[in-house]
Amino acid sequence: MMLDWIDNFNVDHESLRFSTETVRDFLFVCAAAAMVPEELLRLIESEVQQDQILSDAFQQEKKMGT
Repeated sequence: MMLDWIDNFNVDHESLRFSTETVRDFLFVCAAAAMVPEELLRLIESEVQQDQILSDAFQQEKKMGT
């Protein structure tokens, strides 16, 4: 399903060349696919850091309260 866009490529079958628009669309899809994992990784790292900060603060409060 993610590769349905391949069927929409405009190919000049006589010369077997892709149109400029097709190449641009292909590069856009590749760039978007490459960015998703990096952005997701950054989000996960951010969440882990926030959890660690909260955990450290909780442990500090626990030590001071005891």
